[in-house]
This record gives sequence, C-alpha cells and structure tokens, in this order.
Amino acid sequence: MNFFREETLSNFSGRNDSGVVFGSTVQRPARSFAGEEAAQFLRHLSTYFFYYANHFLEKSDAEVEAMYTNERILISANNPKTMEQLYQQLLKEPTLLDAIRTIPSTSSDRRGARVVDRFQDEMMSPDLTEDVQFLAQGLAMVPIRESVEQIALRTAGPRTDVLVEPHYREKLILVTGLGVHAEQKLLLVLINSRLPKTTPVLVRGKKRPCFGCWLCLYFVADVMGYNLNYNTRPGKSWTNSIDGLKAIIDKALGIDVPKKVMREWGDKVIREYAAKKIHSHVSTVYGTGAEDPGFDSESDDDLDSYT
Repeated sequence: MNFFREETLSNFSGRNDSGVVFGSTVQRPARSFAGEEAAQFLRHLSTYFFYYANHFLEKSDAEVEAMYTNERILISANNPKTMEQLYQQLLKEPTLLDAIRTIPSTSSDRRGARVVDRFQDEMMSPDLTEDVQFLAQGLAMVPIRESVEQIALRTAGPRTDVLVEPHYREKLILVTGLGVHAEQKLLLVLINSRLPKTTPVLVRGKKRPCFGCWLCLYFVADVMGYNLNYNTRPGKSWTNSIDGLKAIIDKALGIDVPKKVMREWGDKVIREYAAKKIHSHVSTVYGTGAEDPGFDSESDDDLDSYT
C-alpha cells in the first residue's frame, strides 16, 4: 500500500483532481459484452442511479457502484450522504418503477443519455436472461418501502449482516456513510458479512475502478479468497483511495490472514508494476478516439443508438 501511495504522490504536483497514470495509458474502445450481460446490467443500473441522484443533489457525486450477490442488489456512492439522500427521494415514489420512469438530466453527455434509455428499456423488457435483471424487474413493481432498504456503514462495518439476513433478501440496499470510494463501501459490507466466500459476488459501476479501488478488489479476491467478479483493468490513481486499503487489510489481519501471505501479495503486485504489466485504462468516445474517463468501456451493442 505504501509503495503505491508514494508512487502516486511522486507523480503529481498541486491538487490531485485528475489522477495519476500508472505505467502507460491504455485506451479501451467499444467491445462485446456477450456472456457478461449481468455485469453490463449492473453498469447500466449504476449509471442510471448516478444521474438520478445527481439530478437532485446540491453537490454532484463522482461515482455510483453496484454489487449483486445472494439475491440482493447493493448500491453505493463516493460521498457519504448520497445514498441517504437518494433513499429520501425514492420514498416519495409509490414504486421503484415510478422512480425509474423519471428521465434524469445527463446534460450534453450523449452516452449517459443512451445508457439511461437502455436501462429503462431493460426494466420493461420480457427478453432478459440474468438473475439480477429479473430481481430488478421484480423489485420495480413492489411498494418502495418493501423493495428498498438503507444501511449505514461505520468504521466497524454495518450493524446488521445484510448479505445473509433473510429480511434483506430480494431488496435494493442503499449503502450510506464513510468517506471512502463506492467500491470500498461495498467491499466493507462484504468482508464484514458471514456470506460464504464461495458465493458469487458481482461488482460493476458507471466508471472503471480507480487504481486504489482496484487494489482493494484485487486483495479481497486474491488474498481473502472471495468469489469476486470485478473489472480487472484499473483507471488512474488517487492517494485517498489507496489509503482505503488499510481498513480491508486490518480486517484480513483480524480474521487471521497471515501477514506472510499479505506481504507476498504486495510483492507480487509491485513486481507486476515493475514489469510494466499494470496500466491506467481509459475508455474512448465512440467514433472519435478521445479519452472518456467518465465511463467504463463502451459496449458495442449500444452503438446502434448513436445518431
């Protein structure tokens, strides 16, 4: 952790708003998501709620991430109070479907507008194939107070084990609290749960994980042994996100993950970086080749909606 924090600090001056590139920048053009429809749907869901939340927030949030596991969907954001404010907004609607019918402003972001459109279509489609899609559709028809829950994270984790408690089954769970990135909130819920590590866990967001969040995801999968499906191509680096790894390492130490295993993992990641196997990935704007850090990779089956 300290190595990558120092590398980040050594490569920027002044404010670190735009992030630091690790290795070289690799552009990720549009690609097929065939066989990854569940991941694609979580990206669409995250993007929709990103714009929906920012539609009424006084200060816009930078990211929304979603996790699907054990018949429940969790979403979180970077800012501690975004999901709390989203919850209060959703309570004004009879059902999730009523909320999802809202077309939030995406300003001049054409891709954002297309993804919002696509998500709304998916929520009405009879042709979906993934469990997470069926769950989201089912939740959309249920009264909002029965379909949506809010939980707060503290430094010791959530107060209740939302990933296994029957009450939270088949719910949309909004994760509030803590000033860490959205992915790290979801991981803290996961590693503080009694969910068996063999249970599939899918994490995707509007954007690709920044370098610090990628380190956290990598650690939870590789060292702690969770069956975690995540985007393995990180974006740029911010020191505060790298610092978030400490809470996850502390939890691993508390459940007797040997320090030797952690050191070996850290050495392995540093070797990968030294061997130029780690890069900062960035999406491209369709048809232009321009960098687009606001999204994960474009999906080729969305492109017909360009005009």
